[in-house]
Order: sequence, then C-alpha cells, then structure tokens
Amino acid sequence: MKLKSKLLMPALLLGALVATSCGDGTQQLGDSLIDGQDVTISFYTNIYTDQEVQLMNNIVSAFEDQYPNITVDWSKQGRYNEVHDKLTQLLTTPDRLPNMAVCYPDYVVEYMANPDLVLDMTPYMSNELFGLGHDYNNEGSHEKDTVEDDMNQQFLDEGRKYSTEGTYSLPWYKNSEALFYNYDVLNKYIGENNYNLTNWEDIIDLARKLIKMDDIEVYDSIYNKETGESYFAPSTIQWQKGVVTPIGYDSNDNLYITFSEMMGVPYTGNTDLNGDGKINKSEAILFYDEKTQQADPDAVKMVEMLKGRYDEGLITTTKQLCKVVNNAGDGIWNYFQYHQQSLVYINGSKNSQYCSYDSFRGDALPTPAIDHGMIEDGHMNDKNIKSKAMSQGANIVFFDQGDAENQASWLFYKFLTNTQNSAETAVVMNSMPVRSSSYDTATFKGATANLDKFPENAPTFAQEENNPGHYYVESDEEGNSAAKDNTEYLASKVYDIYDEYAANGQTFIAPVSTFSSNARTAVSNLLVNVFSSNATGDQLTSYIKDQFKVAYDYC
Repeated sequence: MKLKSKLLMPALLLGALVATSCGDGTQQLGDSLIDGQDVTISFYTNIYTDQEVQLMNNIVSAFEDQYPNITVDWSKQGRYNEVHDKLTQLLTTPDRLPNMAVCYPDYVVEYMANPDLVLDMTPYMSNELFGLGHDYNNEGSHEKDTVEDDMNQQFLDEGRKYSTEGTYSLPWYKNSEALFYNYDVLNKYIGENNYNLTNWEDIIDLARKLIKMDDIEVYDSIYNKETGESYFAPSTIQWQKGVVTPIGYDSNDNLYITFSEMMGVPYTGNTDLNGDGKINKSEAILFYDEKTQQADPDAVKMVEMLKGRYDEGLITTTKQLCKVVNNAGDGIWNYFQYHQQSLVYINGSKNSQYCSYDSFRGDALPTPAIDHGMIEDGHMNDKNIKSKAMSQGANIVFFDQGDAENQASWLFYKFLTNTQNSAETAVVMNSMPVRSSSYDTATFKGATANLDKFPENAPTFAQEENNPGHYYVESDEEGNSAAKDNTEYLASKVYDIYDEYAANGQTFIAPVSTFSSNARTAVSNLLVNVFSSNATGDQLTSYIKDQFKVAYDYC
C-alpha cells in the first residue's frame, strides 16, 4: 500500500542542490538541472501501526507548505528484514530502488558493495545553505532545530562505521535494551534494600540466593483454550536449568556482543589493515585468529563464564529456552509476564508493555554493567561504572537516483528528524530521539509524566466464588487495578532510561562490515551450542575453542 503526500520545495532552492562527483570520488554540490520541475521521491519504511501511519502523515502534511513541487511516496514494506530482502532483490535493477529506506547500519555494507548506489550524505550535511543547522528559506541562516551538534553523536557515528570514509546512513529513531524486574517478588523474598541490579556481579549473587529458595509463591496466569476461561492460580517457582531461571536475557547475540563491548573482548572490526582498500574476513572477525587458528583467549574465558552461570541455573536466553523445551511460546517474556517464572529480564527497551501484568508490579533500570574482572576472578574491578547498551533501531539509507531526487530526499530527512518531529517519533515508536533538544520538548516530557504512577501497593487476589483454585485481581471502587498504573509507569520509566543513556553516552554499536550480520548469528549459535554441551573442565574449554572456529567459518 502506498501512502502519498506532497512535499513542497521552491524551484530556486533546487537550483542550489545538485551533487556532482569529483575525480577523487568525493561529492560536491553544483548547479541544478531541474529548475522548477516536479520531483517525486520514494521512501520504504517499517511503519506498522495505525498510530505510526498517522504520525507519518502528520509529518508529511506539516511539510507541504514549504515545498511546492516535491511528492514523497512512502510505503509500508514490513519489518527490517523484509525491507532488507526487498532492497537486496532490487540491487540488480538499481533504477527501481527507492530514494530512501529504513535499515540497520550493517545492512548498508551489503548495499555499498555495489559501487555508487549508496549516497555519502556528508556534503549534504555540511552545506552552508541547506545543510544541518542552515535555513535555506533565509539564505542559509541559523536553523536551531536541525544543527548537527544537537544530534546524538553516537547515533551519527553508526552511519560512519564503514571502511569507506563518509556517512552512508543516518539515524531516524533508536532504542536499546533495559533491565526489567519483578518488584513484588524480590522485595518480599529478598528485601527492598537488600539487592542491587546495577551490575552483573551483584545480580549473579542475587540469583544464587533465589535458586536456593523453594518457597517463592506467585500467581500464575492460566488460560484455557477450550473454554476461553482465564484466571490466576497460586503457584510456587520450580527452578529448572535453561528454562526457569532467576535471570532471563532475551537475545543471545545481544548478550554476547554487549558483554564483549563492556569487558573489552574482541568481537568485530572494520579497519583495512593490509591497505588493499577492502575489509577481509580476518580484519572483520576478531574473536578468532585465522593465522594461528586460535580463538581469542578472553573470548573463550567470557563464554566459559557464561556457561558456568548457565550450568548453575542462574540465567537462560529465549533461544536456549526454546531449544530446551522445544516449544516455548514467545520466549522468556511469557515466563516473566504471565507466569512470574523469571524475575530479572533484559529485553528490548521498547517492549515495556510485556514486562508488567495484573499479577505483579514490574520496574525497570538501565542495563547492568560488567567489566573484565568478571572473567578473571568472578569479581568486577569497579562495580560503580556505567553500563553500555547496544544501540538498535532505525537508520535511513539513501540511494542515488539523480541529483534532484537525492537533494529532495535530504531535505525530507532533515525535516523528519528536526527537534519536534524527532520527539514525536520517539513517543510513538517508544524509542530514543536522535536529538538532544527533543528531550526538552513538551512532547517528550509528557512521555515521562507517569514516573510518579508506580502503584503504592502490590496487587491483591480473591478467590472466585464457587470456583476453588481460581483467583482474580481485586480492583478499587472505580474498577481500577494496580496493573494500569504500572503499565503507564513503565512506559515513562523507559523514556527516563533513554534520557540517562543519552546524557551519559551509554549506547554503542559494534563496527560493521559485510561480515557483521553473519557474525551476530554465529555468536548466537555459539552460545546455544555451548550452553547445550555436557562437557566440563578441559573438555569444555576445548569444545568452546572449536565452536569459535565454527563461528568464524560461518562468517
């Protein structure tokens, strides 16, 4: 389905926007060839919900008064991987590529393998008439809501982490991960001030206390598919290695990559070490040395540490859970939200709606910190360091479709990510704005307005009349339960965490190359294989080293 709207641009402005190639491969902006012609640009998005569609329509509509002869033809093209698949299919017929497309930064490397298809946006960003921070309607005067310094520099750098110098993708909206936890269970069985969730050493200690407890009572959410009946039933947590564990981590690959980043363990790179003008496999994959045929020693230690905590029954991942039980529904969130069988859960920060339920109060914190000391003696060198959270979410790549369309695409992007639009996008997409000034808008501040709504009391349960074993959550006189306030509080808490990440520069992205996508899959599979292994001692170490060779070969 195509959703169209007009974007208006003065013909005089178009006369200043043309990009031409220089002999050294860089771009310069020269004279226009269009002079008042109508221009249409296309934009492949991952817009999905009705609210997101309305957001996009509003942004485009607000842009119409400024541009007389540009049409933006935007379309819903599915999830990231679906957009990527469509773009990959179109690479052989580049004239059919859109002008702009949503992407992950590492996808862009694959597009860049086709010479001259992907635009370097650097000359557009720095142009003194219409670049970032310049108001073309007033002869390039200052435009405060699009200045480059206001943009999150880590997000901008994601589009520059390629072996070729330049800016080959730009941020649209971003999210990351957060730690969610069952406030009620931890406070009841551990004590409100007796646990710390800001670093992994203390979290591991907490998990060891929890698995020694066989009397943790919760209310399980029961749904009868045959009758459509749903109710709560008293239950006791039954710890089970790989399935019911105190700690759940949703993503295997994010677990591996985030630990590598914080502990300084080599993962990926994109430096052209041999000067041949490209990134080969040995330069891109750093956890295994192709020359020596050896895995990086710290990478081996890190996986041994994770395997040890898995074997203790302290932690599992969604992928591992699905392997162990062969059918885990939707993974750890199902165990955390509906069954209270996981108590500390690291998940995508935009998924806060899956981290509370009628039966308990959930809370959230930034992802916990870890450092190199944990793979040496099991103790952190500094438990007060800030964590690092993987940057996820949308970038935009620009394909070369001729001067006028390229320039119109740039102006649309600049408007799409100005202070107000970035704030509105963040609120609708449950994500981080790409501009610091967006955090100060009434729109974004409104998203954190429910931080004082954390329910004062835990949910209470009553047995259904004449129905033994079936319980329901009691409501107040207005029919409200603690769950509604908790959901609204968690949404605001996530935005507060985003603000903290931005203020402290806590997000990161691993270096990207043509091997990046396979590297993520490879380390994810490696953890599954190691967690599933029955090897111990030296045999386990040998097995882990062999799995790094398998992972390297996969890349």
